[in-house]
Amino acid sequence: MELRAKRILKALSCSAFVSLVSCQAVNDYVGGRFAGPPDQLYGHIGPDARQLIEKAKEGIGPKGPVDHHVHVAGLGTPVNRLCLNIKAGGVWINPDYRSRTHPIYYLNAPLFLSASGIRDRNDADAQYLEKLVQLVRESRIGGSYFLYALDWRYNPPPDNRAPDREGTDLYVANDHVIALAQCLNAMPLGGARFVAVGSVHPYREDAVAALDWLARQGVRYIKWLPPAQNIDPARKGLGPFFRALKVNGITLFSHTGNEHTLRVARQDQELADPLRLAAALEMGVRVVMLHASRAGREPKPGPDGKRKEYFERFLTLMERYPSNLFGEISAVPYLGTHPRLERLMSNPMILCRLVNGSDYPLPGIAITRPTDRLLKAGYLSWPGDRGLQEAERRKDALDEIYGYNPLLFDFVMKRTIRVKGRKLPDSVFGALPETDTPACSPSRY
Repeated sequence: MELRAKRILKALSCSAFVSLVSCQAVNDYVGGRFAGPPDQLYGHIGPDARQLIEKAKEGIGPKGPVDHHVHVAGLGTPVNRLCLNIKAGGVWINPDYRSRTHPIYYLNAPLFLSASGIRDRNDADAQYLEKLVQLVRESRIGGSYFLYALDWRYNPPPDNRAPDREGTDLYVANDHVIALAQCLNAMPLGGARFVAVGSVHPYREDAVAALDWLARQGVRYIKWLPPAQNIDPARKGLGPFFRALKVNGITLFSHTGNEHTLRVARQDQELADPLRLAAALEMGVRVVMLHASRAGREPKPGPDGKRKEYFERFLTLMERYPSNLFGEISAVPYLGTHPRLERLMSNPMILCRLVNGSDYPLPGIAITRPTDRLLKAGYLSWPGDRGLQEAERRKDALDEIYGYNPLLFDFVMKRTIRVKGRKLPDSVFGALPETDTPACSPSRY
């Protein structure tokens, strides 16, 4: 979350507002500022919003868009009301987020609960999934959605025999995500919409065995969040882990750039430096850098006295590893980093290796909604417009869509953006290409 948003959270105290509005109203204003449930969208939006949705679908193909970045979250409550035979304990959240003795985190949690459509903490996990299914079904665009597990935080050897529970904010088990994908795909959604993405911390003593197990379950992707999980991708001794990724055909999705949602020690932010993934890339591991390293810079100045931005390193690596490195664009249009799009779109050899992700539930958080900034930057103006009024109408139409379906909003917003008259190509919203297919073949770009 952007630092500005964190300052708002630090200043918020429901007790200060109790005489004016309810705590839920405050959370909804900052978090999920929705006009109605997803199934009311097409009955309430205007013709401009409908036109943007139809325009967004053009060129995507019959299977719909691919969202490579969807979180499984909750408070560790049962989901068997929704998905039978799934045992409890698949999601764990640090008790600090439930305790008033940690007010920043205690106030942070309701923000995400509101954005995710959760009203009852005792039924949080099932409500989260129900809302996600509604968003997918009622969008009427099809598509597939990658569900993320998240492993515990571990300390380096020799202190790696057990997970660091105290230092972990959120844990989502691999078997839980696999079972959820199977359950949700059995629902009447017009096809298998959900893809399980595992998470294996490389410091675990059984890390290679865990990768082998995931591969036997049909999982072909894992997710890392290095600053929060205490993973240094450049640490010596990870060769066997990287070889196991390659042998099993597992793609590594790794967060790059500063982390602003889960708690991170200041010195750990540099673990999200994209350059630290060079060892994996050198070994031929297929890597997707989440967020395209949109935020952050190296902690110490270089020989020129300047601190190089992680985004610049991402661009350099994209040129250095043209066959097995990809960039994912979730959060890039949000939180003030939308100008990064111009750099990404100016290089065809980079543009053709970008893939889409929403980072859901991020699009549901009202204070992150980027439409005002995009309008001001000229990114909602299209070639042939006769004035600013048409861009303003697109902005209002996007806000209408957000009011009912933030997941659909994220997709349509990215399809609506124009940078110097150019839009993100259809390929960005398709499936990640196979490693044996030239990433920048004419058929992709």
